[in-house]
Amino acid sequence: MIRVPASPVDSPLLAVIVLSLGAPPELTDAVRSLLAQDAPAELIVVNSGGGDSAARLPAGGQGIRLISVDEVLWPGAARNLGIGASRAPFVAFLASDCIAEPGWVAARIDYHLQGASMVASAVVNAQRGNVAAALSHLLTYAGRDPDIHPDRAAPYGASYARWLFEVHGPFREDLRVGEDTEFRLRLEAFHTPVWGPKVRTVHRNPASLLALLRDRYVRGRRQGQYWPLQRRGGLVQRLRRGMRAAEADLSILPASAWPFVRLPRLQLGAALFAYELGYRSGRRQSAGGQGPEMLALAHMMARRWPKALDALRTAGQRPEGELVRPEPTLYAVICSSHMGAVAEARRLASAAVGQWPDHRGLSLHNARLAPPDGQAALAAWDGHIARFGSDHDALAGRVAALLQLDRLDHARAGCDALEAAYPYSAAGAWARVDIALAAREWDEALAALDALHARFGQPAALERKLTLLAALDRPEAAARAGGALAQVDLDGYLRAAPLLARVQGAPGLLAELAGRHAPRIAASDALLARYVGALNSNGAADAALALVEGTRLGPDQRRPLRLSSLLTAGRHAEAWELFKRGNRSIAPYGVATFSALLAAGLVVGDDETVARLVERASASARPDLAGEAALQRRRLSDLAALRSQLPSPAAEPVAIAASAGEPQRLLTQLRATHPRAFTDPTFCLDDALEVAAAIATAADRRKPLSLIRLGDGEGTLLPYRPELQAFAPIDRRSTAVVWWGADARALDVAPIARMLEAAVRDADILGVPDRHRLPHAGSAVAGDGLDGAAKNARGLLAVLDFALASVAPDTLLTSCHVHQSLSSWGLWDVLLPRLGPLSLVTCHGELAPALAARFGATIGTVHLVPPERKHAGRFASQVGGRHYPERFEQLRHELRRTGPGQVVLVAAGVLGKVYCQWIKAAGGVAIDVGSAADMWAGYYTRSTDENASYAVLPGAVDGLRRLARHDPRAAAIVG
Repeated sequence: MIRVPASPVDSPLLAVIVLSLGAPPELTDAVRSLLAQDAPAELIVVNSGGGDSAARLPAGGQGIRLISVDEVLWPGAARNLGIGASRAPFVAFLASDCIAEPGWVAARIDYHLQGASMVASAVVNAQRGNVAAALSHLLTYAGRDPDIHPDRAAPYGASYARWLFEVHGPFREDLRVGEDTEFRLRLEAFHTPVWGPKVRTVHRNPASLLALLRDRYVRGRRQGQYWPLQRRGGLVQRLRRGMRAAEADLSILPASAWPFVRLPRLQLGAALFAYELGYRSGRRQSAGGQGPEMLALAHMMARRWPKALDALRTAGQRPEGELVRPEPTLYAVICSSHMGAVAEARRLASAAVGQWPDHRGLSLHNARLAPPDGQAALAAWDGHIARFGSDHDALAGRVAALLQLDRLDHARAGCDALEAAYPYSAAGAWARVDIALAAREWDEALAALDALHARFGQPAALERKLTLLAALDRPEAAARAGGALAQVDLDGYLRAAPLLARVQGAPGLLAELAGRHAPRIAASDALLARYVGALNSNGAADAALALVEGTRLGPDQRRPLRLSSLLTAGRHAEAWELFKRGNRSIAPYGVATFSALLAAGLVVGDDETVARLVERASASARPDLAGEAALQRRRLSDLAALRSQLPSPAAEPVAIAASAGEPQRLLTQLRATHPRAFTDPTFCLDDALEVAAAIATAADRRKPLSLIRLGDGEGTLLPYRPELQAFAPIDRRSTAVVWWGADARALDVAPIARMLEAAVRDADILGVPDRHRLPHAGSAVAGDGLDGAAKNARGLLAVLDFALASVAPDTLLTSCHVHQSLSSWGLWDVLLPRLGPLSLVTCHGELAPALAARFGATIGTVHLVPPERKHAGRFASQVGGRHYPERFEQLRHELRRTGPGQVVLVAAGVLGKVYCQWIKAAGGVAIDVGSAADMWAGYYTRSTDENASYAVLPGAVDGLRRLARHDPRAAAIVG
């Protein structure tokens, strides 16, 4: 080994380790590009495999430390040699066949000084106008192109904070390829690479077709030799997939950067074929010699967690389950975590720490996976620190545990220790924001964000500030923060814009941004999905579809987004046809879209495919889909029985597998204390029949009745738990603005809240959050957050708390979505025409003729009210002015004239609940139909699955009429 001492350098912040094999001629250019940088760097060259490396160094090697090893080192070993010889707080690497563009060092340092522990870098094609070089770049480095969106960037070419190696260990030295991926897998539960497009590495790509084919062959051979994973399909299928993947990569990069308008398919096919030949050759050379651990690593790098776990069990455990080696066990913990099997990961980590107490990585993951009660996590972090010292991740984890325990003074002290030990890390500053939020000190949190941005310059601090101001309902300050954010981070501004549009009451802002920045939005899967969802929720499904169609995405990428838009707009036949034209996979869809998709399939009469999808979801590894399938199976069973003779016997629907925590417990308790609990009408026909029969019976007997439904919005006006009281004023103000507009910010809603409580106590039928809805909100309750999900969860929790404490045991309980359930089972079709002249409380002047045309209903008095401000721009409303208090007080007198037994359909938001009580007091039958009135009037105003649930299930109406011969409830409904 030859060591050439370095010349003194004035404490550079970045060490750059040049990795060289055999001292190639290109080494000179690589080092020269680093010497020409504006910012100083500690330069170290690690050369293995012989050659005169010293002669390759420019300027006689002055200022460069050379480490030369005669034997060939694999990349991890070469990296570790360089790390050990360097001193700077940040460490980067450069291959000898690459060149660092000007600003490479300074940009890396800048990202690290913004608090990044890892900075991934871009790759630039050295021959941008050459077709072969461009194809090579597309196939190898598309994910690292400087113009790719950060959400799609491949996190390679990284530089690291030095302490990462102290905490998580060095690179593995026994891997021919993938040593950086393996290192990132070990620490990705703690740290996320920051994409650094300003750090540009120039790579010399092959400049001729022959050179391209040779390069692809070599890469394929190396892959086959060292990571010979089994791959799906034959040669032709893999070539086709490769073609589609290249086209998809090209679609998300600007066309101006490429020397071709269309992909040269012949050359591309030849390059893909060369790779396949190389892969087969390499696989033969490997001769199956890859052990279980290496096979597991290969699967992990491909993010095939179940297959990796199977291989790891072979590598790390005896058949009886005894752990035999720490590294495979650590990988098994990581895989189990990625698969969502937290309990198994926790069990493995705990057992492994007991067996190998000196293994730092296992100790870190064991502490990370401690039960989420705060105390257990704190004990685990304290145990780790006692054995290994106060490393960065342990200090950060300890602060988080103290936050869980609400020990804020101790958490602040932990932040002090973290910032003192790691001044280049932003973790302590972010923890101070979380501490202020936990203390409900909103202005202190804003000040902490300002301080964080001033210290580190992170645009994420401005984005968090904007979202916090929006959650606090401070529109002017949010607008100023949005302007500042747009100047430094367009992506961050686009992410936050839906919140800004909501707090400003400007839904048109989204359509404007979608039109102006469509290419940028389409470049990010997450951003595109966010805008499609926001446009859909604002009733702009056509704009959402136009945004998707205007992208360069392929049909497979567009399909889930188009599907969600069509379903939200109630275009069931189009949605189902689109789904069937694809591969019919349910993997890309969330529960809401999946539920809506099943409804669409039933509407078009494709029961067979729907049943297959339900069974597929039942076997899914995703608990959310498996839980949804359990309920959907009950609906299919009841529908099949209804179409034949009788509904299936009453039975308790299976609870959703994904636990909803405290809300689920409250609902279970509520059902146990109320003998008339029928809270699953969406999936259980018996529950829907009970509600419809109660309405019909009250109308027939001219008996006063009030049916009201409580969702998250109404819940914000009900009493909050003591620990959530600080959120009550914010949540109430936010809800008031949604209902009544910006003027309602100063409105005293306390009188409305008292009237709502009285209306709930007086209700005969009460709709509460059901077990289908609760799992989507349960996890947000404990977070005490200020985002929309946390606010909704607090509202639902307040509804359940109030129902348990204040609702009489003989009240009939149903779902807050019962108005949709009665629609899907065809019960409105049977019920409304026979209830006599219907009075209406609605904002829709067109509702009366719509009900007459659709149901043959007779309409009496129509009481028009101003619309909910959130949707006012979409409705052809005939009533202006303020709903509260002006129109509210007028209705107090109008509704007193309701006659005994008069049925009134009420669609008036939270005030409608009070109207229902007034109608009942006057002797009428009040039915809170809510958003059903919007749908009947031709407007789809709710979420994807809610809108879909309004569609009547084929055969349901005829089945109800047949059922009336046998079931007294159906007989009461049919009349």
